[in-house]
Amino acid sequence: MNKLEGFYELAACGLPAVPWQEYRPHTELDPALLWTVRTAVLRGSDLDLPRAVGVTAEKAQAFAAAQLSRTPPPLVLYYPFFCALKSGTLEVAPHRTVIEAVDKDLWNLVTHGHRNVTLVFPQQGPPQSHGDADFLSPAQVQQLQAAARRVRSRYRGALAAGQSVLLEWSYGAPSDLQRRATGDFSLVFLEIRTL
Repeated sequence: MNKLEGFYELAACGLPAVPWQEYRPHTELDPALLWTVRTAVLRGSDLDLPRAVGVTAEKAQAFAAAQLSRTPPPLVLYYPFFCALKSGTLEVAPHRTVIEAVDKDLWNLVTHGHRNVTLVFPQQGPPQSHGDADFLSPAQVQQLQAAARRVRSRYRGALAAGQSVLLEWSYGAPSDLQRRATGDFSLVFLEIRTL
């Protein structure tokens, strides 16, 4: 499942995702915010496609215009760049749910391997915590567990076949030009895929 397919799948699961839209030649971006612009494909692999992450409206629009000038023009998506308070992964496996969380950006987990807490919820038996058990608030854990239940319901067949579903998430808010949050932090899912 590629990024765009994942965005559609997150919506089908009823999970909050980045508020992406398709970029059109006359799209206007708020100059007070930072933006993410990425090329996308409807189906197939989207690894290493051009993207601009956390750039000004001017740079985002220039990047998008350059992409749209290609022949044939690709699909170009945009959404506000998110300032993250906490991020992580949510793995829904056949017999357990695993929440991994890290301070701030998801890159701290997926690229640098940093981890503040890992919470394991087996289908049978008591939950396990590794790391700072208080890093996520009880309300945040409940939100992530509720998302896992939605995924578990939608992906019953894949889970029964031994597959897992991995989601990436952040508690984020759109970012101003100084990378400061412009609103309240809320749970947003960035990606979903089966393993």
